[in-house]
Formats: sequence, C-alpha cells, structure tokens
Amino acid sequence: MEFDLGFELVAQPIDHRRQQSLEAIFETPFPEPVLLQEAERAEAQAQFTRLLDKYRQEFPHPGHDKFNVALLVQLFYDFALLQVNKDNILRHFLGHVASVPKGQRDRFDLILTGLIHLPEDPNDTHCSRIREFAEAFVSSLIVPRQCSICPSPNGIICNGLHAIVRAIGGKTPVMSPIFSPDASITRVGTGKRSPSLQDQVAMRDRHRCAISGAFSSSERKARRKVDGLNATDDDGVLFTSPNPFGIGPVDTAHIIPHSIGALVGNNDQLNKLQLSALNILNIVDSELVKEIEGIGIDRPRNALLLTKNFHDHFGQFDIYFDKIDKEPNTYIVRETDPEAPIPGLPRTVKFEPGNIELPSPRLLAIHKSLARMMYLTGAAENIDQQFRDGPDINIAADGTTDLGALITVGLFSKASVYVC
Repeated sequence: MEFDLGFELVAQPIDHRRQQSLEAIFETPFPEPVLLQEAERAEAQAQFTRLLDKYRQEFPHPGHDKFNVALLVQLFYDFALLQVNKDNILRHFLGHVASVPKGQRDRFDLILTGLIHLPEDPNDTHCSRIREFAEAFVSSLIVPRQCSICPSPNGIICNGLHAIVRAIGGKTPVMSPIFSPDASITRVGTGKRSPSLQDQVAMRDRHRCAISGAFSSSERKARRKVDGLNATDDDGVLFTSPNPFGIGPVDTAHIIPHSIGALVGNNDQLNKLQLSALNILNIVDSELVKEIEGIGIDRPRNALLLTKNFHDHFGQFDIYFDKIDKEPNTYIVRETDPEAPIPGLPRTVKFEPGNIELPSPRLLAIHKSLARMMYLTGAAENIDQQFRDGPDINIAADGTTDLGALITVGLFSKASVYVC
C-alpha cells in the first residue's frame, strides 16, 4: 500500500551502503563533554580552521543557490553555547576526519596524529569526510525541520525537529537515525499539552502577542460579555479607547516544540525520534535538557503568546529573538532573511518580571542559532526547493521509506561539492 504525501520530493536513488556509513557517524551518542586543555584547544581550533579553509579552496562555494557545506560545519561549532560543547564538537569532528574511533576521542594526541598522517589527496580523505559530517547533520536536523512545517495531508505529524510520517494502517516510515539517542537522556516525557499553560502564558504576557502587542480577541469578547462597554484590558484601559496594537487571535507557541516531550499512546518513555531530537539539541547546549525534561516542555519558560501569523513565522524559523546585552529580558525580534522583510519587524520587546517565569533566554538562544544556521548555509532554501521541484514520490505503508535519506540525496546533489 502506498499513499501520496501531497508534496514533492526528489526521487534520486539512495546508495544504501553510503547511507549506512553516514548513520555510523552518529549511531552512538556524542562523548560526555570534556574540556580540552588550553594548548589542545588552540591546536584543535587551528586544525579545524585549516581543514575548512582547505575544503573551501578545493571546492569554492559557487553562490547562495547552493548548499554551503563548510559554513554549516563552522556554524555548528560557532553556535554551540558553552565552551565544553565547542570542545566536544572539535573533538568529534576532528576525530571523524582523522578516522579515530569514538571510544578513543578523549585522547587528543591520537586525533592529532591521525590528522598529521592524512594523505595529501583531499578527494580521498578529509574533504569527503567533512562532507559526510555535514550531510549526516543535515539528514538528522535540518531536513526533518523542513518536513515538520510542510502542509499535513495524509496524516503528516510534526515531531518537533523530527517529522513522523504515518502511513495508512499506522505504519511509520523510517527517518535517518543519524544522531541516535543519548543514553543519558532517558527522562519520562509529558502527556497532553498542559491545559493551564496557555492561561499562565496569557496572564504573564497580559493577553497580548509578545511581538505585535495585539490583544486576544477571544479574551476581549469574554470580558465584554461580562462588563459590556466597561470592559478593559489587563492595564485597565477600556476596549472602547483607541488601541494602537490591534486585536486578534493569539495562542501559545512553544519555543522547543511540545511534541519533542509528548508521550505517544500508552508509552511512559519518549520514543527514539524524540530522544534523537533532544540529543541533537544537547550537543549544542548540554544544559538544555534540564530546562525541558518532563513537564518542563510545558512550562511558561518554554512558551510565548503569539498571533497566528507570528506563530507560523516563529515555528518556521523565519524570525528569532535576539537578546540585547545588559538589558534584562529584552530582545529585538528580527527576520532571519533580511531580504524578506516581515511587516512590523524588527521590533524591540521586553518581558516584565512577575509571578510567572519568563521565556528562557537559553531556549530562545537555541531557536536563534538554528534559524541563523539554516538561513546562512542555504540549507532551508535548498530543501524547500526539493519539495517544490522534485518528481512525485510515494511513501510505502510498510514503514520502509527513508524520508531523510531521500531528501538529503537531492540536497547534496546540489551542494557546493558534488563528488569529493
């Protein structure tokens, strides 16, 4: 049995042996983050820069319409929030290029020795392995992000950074498990969305969109039923008075998607895809899971009150909150693509402290990093193009279709390097 996704993918042949090789890159969790010694870090950063510079020289990036492999690897490092995570990415990336087994990557001397003895021909060694690293990352993080924002005919279900595509009959086609679950992340998730979350966030944000300031149309309607013309907003201003921010429908937007921590069916543990998503985020910031584990995914610190328009833009990484240094709880909301202006932006917003916790700067920073990475590398645009321009493809109901691999094959056939 097959069914039509309702959108298009590039139906290029998958090299299954290569796909298995890619999966092996991240088939076990990243090692526990360990700080490098100062001298080791300096050498690791020098090697990291040398390898990416060599890659750019061998395969210059032809333009913004192609996927920038070297830049993605660079940003993966740059956007890690803690030094210990930056060190861990250096250790893992350089270890992969040098073909050092994961279990030995705590020994930087072995990594350095492996790099020194790389063959001279970049086509045979480090360029192809740099590209493998980037391809595995895209297959696990960026591709599923695009799937999650597609129209959802035929039961496409967004699972946070991953998209579970359920076929008729209840089967689930396979996503590429490049980043496998971290053994340390075994927390119990949460059930259905907390019914009190929207009430708490609405009270905290004064029933207004955190970006535009538009007041909740449903709340105004409820208040006018009770108080008539004497009804007021949370600041005591009559609704009959001029309102520069407008009125409109608003709802709760999760910063890190609720579905990452939502329990499915009768399970009391998160599934593998959810754990994989957490593992990817944990690589960028090893403290992040502590904020969203269990019921933390439905805490006000992981939510904003937004109009539908801004909710859509936020969920698709078209906008992000940029923290203003030395100004507590203050952000500039910016468009990710400066050449695609969004009415009302940029806009400065400030969350006022009260009895309900404010949006987490850490979670907003993660969202910003992902938005910037996808825009700057051209990854999101290229994957969108895969959906627009590719031939029709059907998903098998037996759960055997590797959606992540299909899209990644098409994406990397248009990358800045076709063959390394």
